[in-house]
Amino acid sequence: MVRGALGWVTLALLAGCGAKTGLLVPDLGLDEDAATDMPPDVPEDVPACVPFREVAELASIDLMLLVDTSGSMDDAVDGDPGAPSKAEAVAAAIEGFVRDDASDGVGIGLFLFPRVDEDVPDECVRDDQCGDDGLCRILDLCSQSRPGETDLCFDDQDCPVDGAFCRDLQRCSGEDNGLCFDNADCPAGELCSRDFGFCENRVRCLPGDYRRPAVRLAPLPGNADPVADALEAVEPDGATPTAPALAGVIRRAQDRRQASPGNKVVVLLATDGFPTACDPAISPLDTDGSDGAGIPRVAEIAADGAAIGIDSYVIGVFQEENRALAEVNLSEIARAGGTEEAVIISTDEPVTERLREILEELRGAVQTCVYAIPGAGVLPDPADLTVRLLAPGAEPEVLTPVADAAACDPFAGGYFFDPSVAPEERPGFVELCPASCAVAARDEVDVEMQVGCDEAPR
Repeated sequence: MVRGALGWVTLALLAGCGAKTGLLVPDLGLDEDAATDMPPDVPEDVPACVPFREVAELASIDLMLLVDTSGSMDDAVDGDPGAPSKAEAVAAAIEGFVRDDASDGVGIGLFLFPRVDEDVPDECVRDDQCGDDGLCRILDLCSQSRPGETDLCFDDQDCPVDGAFCRDLQRCSGEDNGLCFDNADCPAGELCSRDFGFCENRVRCLPGDYRRPAVRLAPLPGNADPVADALEAVEPDGATPTAPALAGVIRRAQDRRQASPGNKVVVLLATDGFPTACDPAISPLDTDGSDGAGIPRVAEIAADGAAIGIDSYVIGVFQEENRALAEVNLSEIARAGGTEEAVIISTDEPVTERLREILEELRGAVQTCVYAIPGAGVLPDPADLTVRLLAPGAEPEVLTPVADAAACDPFAGGYFFDPSVAPEERPGFVELCPASCAVAARDEVDVEMQVGCDEAPR
């Protein structure tokens, strides 16, 4: 009897990081978009320059929150069936953040992934069960697996252990549908008679499918209830199509940035796993994405976003034994997205409290150093702008523009524009270097901006 031994295989297949694989799509670029529902609204015929000299205010922050709701998010945070699921813990943290008075004024939009086709079944034994042009992948199990691994297979060549062969994995005919190799693995009177497979097309793989939010962007506190209600209604299911999900949200963020150039728009990806679907580099046999084959494509998409001024932050919720691998894989995405290392929360920690703290740190970091350029919405040529720090009883400190954050002097400070601003384009905000930001954060200090158009005073 191997019936009991097959129970962990079932968990690995059906609950691990969304253990079903979606349709493989070769191109997930930002230009691919099947759902355009928020066109940019950039005024035409705006004067190139209007002189002004005004105290600047902190820029408005728009947070595009991309939350993983794959099947593994239904797992308890600490392995105890009585504990909250990862989905519940994440929802509680986000609800606390959006209801915090300190978040008032922050714009927040909620995006959930994966999107699944409800007309396509969770399991299958034939292609025609998967709808038109669907493919049913029949999974089998190697007769021997590597220690701690679930080595699935389509044929003998897929088995990495010497001498192992691909053994026909099936379902028992009873109500519990246990996995089996032969009748002896099933309860008395049941037959080991049905193949075990999944429909590749159940998970949606177009970036446009993820451009539509679960909750449209709007400022807090007004958007707090819709966000909390949407997260409470989540029923985790499906694989982890991180690439098209991130591509769709970055495209949406770009639309927002074009429509409101004075706002700082960022994306936050919260996930409990690695990509498992919608990338031809991912093997259908890698049900948890642990080989990292899907990471380069997601990092490329994050880098495309950073190049157009959309930073991507990454937070992961993982078991402690997977922390090191998560830090390596997810930090590759975060660095490509312009935000240094990913933040990994262990399920051994109080997940809700830690995630809430991280969200607050992010809010503070972005809100503190980003200043909208005043002037009644008229965007100046960067070369015409002067930025000063004004403190009572002191001479104004004129800040030096630098190319980007990496060029900031640790002592002299300075400021820089959105990295995507080309010489002929107009920025909507500036970011202060850390040294200058520390000074500007004092209550008695103002950030003044001036544009003289023909010749900016220095």
